[in-house]
Amino acid sequence: MERRPGRDRGADPRSIRSRAALSRAILEVAAEQPIDQVTITALCERAGVTRRTFYNYAGSPVELLKQALTAELDEIGDQMRAESAQSDVDLSVAVRHSLGAILEHVHRNGSIYRDTVTGRVHPELYVLLGDHFFDAVRHSILTSVRQIPEIDGVRAGSTRYLAAIDLHASFVAHAYAGVIEKALDNPAVSNDFVLDIVVATLPDWMLNKAERP
Repeated sequence: MERRPGRDRGADPRSIRSRAALSRAILEVAAEQPIDQVTITALCERAGVTRRTFYNYAGSPVELLKQALTAELDEIGDQMRAESAQSDVDLSVAVRHSLGAILEHVHRNGSIYRDTVTGRVHPELYVLLGDHFFDAVRHSILTSVRQIPEIDGVRAGSTRYLAAIDLHASFVAHAYAGVIEKALDNPAVSNDFVLDIVVATLPDWMLNKAERP
């Protein structure tokens, strides 16, 4: 989640109420009109806060929207990490649970994610999804849930290992974001069908647990 430096007010009750009001307002307003057309003035009126309060939390309506959506994506990510850490986890099942939850999240917020001009996922939100998936896949590799293929002698501890992790994570992250965009644009397919396609397409290293010492 993006945070404006020096603006975190901790657990102050007024701050909590203001942030919650802004989060509700941005989700409501973004569902009614394209996020690029949302004004700070209209958003503050909906939330019942001042412009000064708004700028305590975000620099623009798009930034605030990304924060609100990230909060739910982070909850899904936390659940995925907890499930993947279990010794008897079936990674194909874990992928279905996590990706399925994000598919439901995107469909539930379809009027927010879809760009009314192009019919595709709004560019800022596409990047948001890609970043979420990248962080999740990268974390699973770094914590030895998954072990990436050894290519050209690149293994844990070698000079290019972190670069290899980033490339693998980016490859999968953009595939996930892309399939979600197509699923959002195709009401004829169910989430289960999308998940069947994804699991059948994923490389073996994504579904095979790494051997832990």
